[in-house]
Amino acid sequence: MRVGLITHVVGDANSKDVLQETVELARAADNAGYASFWVAQHHFGSHHGHAPSPLVLLAAIAQHTRRIELGTAVITAALENPIRLAEDAATVDVLSAGRLQLGLGAGADPYASRIFGVKHSLRHSVLRERLGSLCRELEDGRIRPQASGVRQRLWLATGSSEGYELAREFDMGILAGRKASPNAAEDRTTAERLKRFRRKQTASGHDPRTGLSRTMFCAGDRAEAHALLRPGVERWIEERVKTGRFASGYSFDDYLRDGHIAVGTAEQINEQLNQDPCIEHASDLLLNIPQSHPNFTDNLNSIRLFARTHIHD
Repeated sequence: MRVGLITHVVGDANSKDVLQETVELARAADNAGYASFWVAQHHFGSHHGHAPSPLVLLAAIAQHTRRIELGTAVITAALENPIRLAEDAATVDVLSAGRLQLGLGAGADPYASRIFGVKHSLRHSVLRERLGSLCRELEDGRIRPQASGVRQRLWLATGSSEGYELAREFDMGILAGRKASPNAAEDRTTAERLKRFRRKQTASGHDPRTGLSRTMFCAGDRAEAHALLRPGVERWIEERVKTGRFASGYSFDDYLRDGHIAVGTAEQINEQLNQDPCIEHASDLLLNIPQSHPNFTDNLNSIRLFARTHIHD
């Protein structure tokens, strides 16, 4: 199983600093031996995000890294012009010497859908249509620069059985995460879907690519990790209580108890991840970096500490 990193490119600092720190995180991940580095898209500053254009950011990162694969997790393809998306993806792939992994999704932000002129309730059908157009653009060779290999490196973020079938239809990898909160039944369902997806893809002669997203924070010991995480997690909980994601009174200890994040030393994190029923069905484990608390320096330390014992070139 390959191990990569995901960042949502979030923070309270100005965008210049957050974006530059993201480039530095990618450089550190490359030097530490991680297989991939993925960035998320957030429009209009949602979730304190600073990267509405992940491919532009990855073009910059490509110039500061050597071997690490560069991914989007994810671009809301239902809101994108497929021709422009194909052109931008091809440009990044050429600049990175074929390292782009293009992760796509339908989107979960009703406000962004409205501003982009897409009826949110129809986003899945719009996604199907635009995936078809994107694949044709990547296959027929008319766009410049040419980067035909991107077509074989498409991923779909989904949590539904329909999404898994869509990924098979377009021969895409799967990016799987969690819904509102970790739940044993939901994780078992995801594990079964990943298992069936891999079996069907293998039987049909396709590469069964499955990426599993999980958040982690590594420190010298668990107490130190808890202290560094607490401010950011408590703010996150407070914001999500208002949206109904968490019940009133939900606490930092509840958050850790429910397994929202694997935390502690590298060995303790590995033990927690190995208890996840989805792990055995993943070709790629994508570890989410919990920006912006802990801070940039602590996140750098986290990814380096974990890599010392669990990442091998």
